Amino acid sequence: MKKVIHNLRQKPEHVKTLILHTGVIVCGFILFSFWVWNFKNINVTEIKKDFEKNLPPLSGLKNNLIEGYENLK
Repeated sequence: MKKVIHNLRQKPEHVKTLILHTGVIVCGFILFSFWVWNFKNINVTEIKKDFEKNLPPLSGLKNNLIEGYENLK
């Protein structure tokens, strides 16, 4: 790892910037992909049951959230 850092320090500034931007984009794509994958695995029926069981005073908000999620599909 020390060799990689040492070689990177010797590169010109525009190359270091390109490597940084590429790394940030790759990490962002990985995080976004993980978020989308988890978003697809949400079970709407379980969420409805939890809302009905745990949040009865917030029924209006509950209905809006469920309808909004179903509209996203």
